[in-house]
Amino acid sequence: MPELPEVENIVMSVATLLENQQIEFIEILDSVVVSGDIDLFRSNVEGQRIKHLNRKGKYIIFEMEKGYVILHLRMTGQLLKGDLEDKHTHLKIHLANGKIVSYRDIRKFGGFFFLEKEQLNAYFESRLGLEPLKMTYEEFNGALKKAKGSIKKILLDQKIIAGIGNIYADEILFYAGIHPQKNVEYFSKRRKEKLYEGIYVVLQTAIEEGGSSIRDYVNSEGKEGGFQDQHQVYGRKGKGCYVCKTPLKKITVAGRTTVYCPQCQTKR
Repeated sequence: MPELPEVENIVMSVATLLENQQIEFIEILDSVVVSGDIDLFRSNVEGQRIKHLNRKGKYIIFEMEKGYVILHLRMTGQLLKGDLEDKHTHLKIHLANGKIVSYRDIRKFGGFFFLEKEQLNAYFESRLGLEPLKMTYEEFNGALKKAKGSIKKILLDQKIIAGIGNIYADEILFYAGIHPQKNVEYFSKRRKEKLYEGIYVVLQTAIEEGGSSIRDYVNSEGKEGGFQDQHQVYGRKGKGCYVCKTPLKKITVAGRTTVYCPQCQTKR
């Protein structure tokens, strides 16, 4: 599933094509990728100008003149420049200038929906927590004080911190030297500060490297990311830690496969 760095790269790579452009029409090839009535969706969107493209957590937000189009890529969604013709392309955005952006999704778990302006804040406030690249340490610390359970579970909880998934939770915890099962209630101030630093450094570096291409992820130009080559633990079960050479271990935390270094990430 595309996480924050991948979604951010998609937004950056397609924004110049979409922003300030009018949508001429929406070509829906499979209605499963549009929530609600497809005729109502088209009438809400067609003819409108896209003012701005943004990201919130793992969501892509098209700010329209009236309302918002929201896209969540889920497992295998891709937003690609051009007129794609393959069987996995389910929706096309036709712009008034003749350009086309195609939505491709092998598993068809992702999709679009429309929100009125007054619905936006309430929708996200009930679903998403702090934006990790914008939160202050005080906000982060306040969220941790309210949370309970393992730190891996907390990092994956979108209602606490938005945008972090399995890949970056593992990488952040390695950076901070924290065991994924460690209970957040017993974190020292120093440990919290290192974790806060790790969230920013890992996510920002991943964005700069174009994200992680593990399976299906490419940006809107079809280019793979490069951060997967810098993964310290994710997907490296049994291989030697780059720091101490100890074989990395795999466990399950919060129902998710988790890889960590038992030497660098102790429960102490």
